[in-house]
This record gives sequence, structure tokens and C-alpha cells, in this order.
Amino acid sequence: ERRIQLLSFIRNAGTRIGLPYYTTLPLVRGRIPQIIEGRRLAWPVIFIYPESLQTDLVEAWDEHKTIYDQLAEMFPGCAGRDAWRVPWDQSGHYALDQVEVYYQSDATPPLTERVLERKLKEKWGGQDENDGPNRNYFLESIADQRRYERIREDATLQDVLRERRHVIPGLPTFFVVSKASPYSREDFLSGEWARRAISSNSGGAAPRSTDTDFDDM
Repeated sequence: ERRIQLLSFIRNAGTRIGLPYYTTLPLVRGRIPQIIEGRRLAWPVIFIYPESLQTDLVEAWDEHKTIYDQLAEMFPGCAGRDAWRVPWDQSGHYALDQVEVYYQSDATPPLTERVLERKLKEKWGGQDENDGPNRNYFLESIADQRRYERIREDATLQDVLRERRHVIPGLPTFFVVSKASPYSREDFLSGEWARRAISSNSGGAAPRSTDTDFDDM
């Protein structure tokens, strides 16, 4: 059965998966990794921009593709110089030569194989906002600066997901900040954006998303 094969791929890769972040649950529902060419995975991946609270969703990222190659499809090459910019980035700060990408290590406790199988079968559809890490857990963990790991751009997605302390919160979730922006790395690491995210997400509203689709990767 395909679900068993998917679990086998995840287990053999040494990849660990836990419950989704409180704020990304609406994007996680209905999405799971897919096996491509019978030998590797393509993952839906969430990008969070703490400065603007925007999110991007890459629907199918081949795990053998590098971080740099994916970013090159999403951002102009140089800040303020290219003819185009990300629609919500009116200042032109988010460019390939300026962005830094992070993940949060030990973001959530890893699921047992039995529970993970059920979650994959449901495509996280049975996941409830109160099932797993709550708002307070999210706020406390997201503000722990020691748990943010900067991602090397020459690493493949598979390399990043295999890192020892990487527990995927439902789907791979990366945080993007710009060195060109007045919104500093320290602002991001402080976790203040998480409080804004929860405030804007109160009442169960889905996160704002540009819903970027790179299915041809």
C-alpha cells in the first residue's frame, strides 16, 4: 500500500515528524509528501516571513533540490535592482542575495510510527487545533533563540530534513528574513512575530498566504 511505502521512505531517511505548529495547521491539512519516480520524496514546504506574517506554500519540492535552487525561483537576484519583486515586498528587501533561511530545531515532539501513519492517512484532516502543542507552547518554543538553525543554501532539502535535531512540524517549515530589511535577525529570534501571528490568527482564521505553487520543480 502506498501509505506504507511512504512511511518506509520517511523511516529509512531518518526523518522525524511531529504535530504542526498552531499557526500553520490550515496549510498543513490535506498535504503530505509524495513519492516521485519510485525513489525519492517531494515535500510540500511552508515558508514563513516573520516581518510581514506572509506565508508561501511550495506544493512539491523534490528533496534532492538545493535550498538555493528553490530560493532562486522565489526571489529576484539582487535587492532593489531587479525589475520584479515579491508582491508583498514593496521595499524590495527580499532578494536572493539578502535572504537568510532558518528552521526551528526540536520544534515539536516526534510522533510514533503508529500515530504518524494515522496522520498521513488522514492527511492531517483529523488534526484539531487543540490536538497537540497549544498557543502557550507555541509562543514559548518559538521564542527560544537557541533552537533556530540557519540553513546552508548549498544543502538539499533532504540534507536539512535529516539533521539530528530537526523534527518536522507536520510539513517542513522554514523562516525567511532579509539582511537588507530594518526588521533584524534579532527581531525574528526574539519571537515577537509569533505573538502577532497568533493575534492575527485568532478565531481560527487561516494564515495569510501567497500560495506559491512550484509544481514543475
